[in-house]
Amino acid sequence: MNITMVAAISQDGYLTKGDDPNPAHWTSQEDKQHLSSLINKYELQVFGSKTYEAYKPSPQKGILRVVLTHSPDKYSDARVNGQLQFEKLSPQEFVEKYEQYYGSCLLLGGGSVYRQFLDAGVVNEIYLTIEPVEHKSGKSFLKPGETLSDLSLPEPETTDLNDSGTELRHYTLKN
Repeated sequence: MNITMVAAISQDGYLTKGDDPNPAHWTSQEDKQHLSSLINKYELQVFGSKTYEAYKPSPQKGILRVVLTHSPDKYSDARVNGQLQFEKLSPQEFVEKYEQYYGSCLLLGGGSVYRQFLDAGVVNEIYLTIEPVEHKSGKSFLKPGETLSDLSLPEPETTDLNDSGTELRHYTLKN
């Protein structure tokens, strides 16, 4: 299964701005367009429970959204079979369960889910938007004291998304 991760971070490595309940209102219009175009290409999408809570995506025919959570029973009323499911799975268990049905999936966050999948070595590509802002607090993409270069990612393809300095990095990982 090809797993594509998509994220937007501030220059100082944060996925969110402080404790703002709307985690992505600070990203550029160009990043939002890029995210939307990616989302439309994937029939399997994966979220952590905090990201699900922040966005509450609606069930949609033809798309399976899997929310990874330690408490799947908490969401039993929201479950829609084949469209919105809540699972307690490790990244390896997720791949084993879904790879026979889906050739690819889009990993939409949040920080904990990103790290689990990266650390498990199952991510094949990353689209990382770096916005020209600093948040100084929020949910960090990186571990304390860590930099992007510490992740030992290959050299990315880089695209400037706008004149304000928003940069899209596309990393292709060898798994």
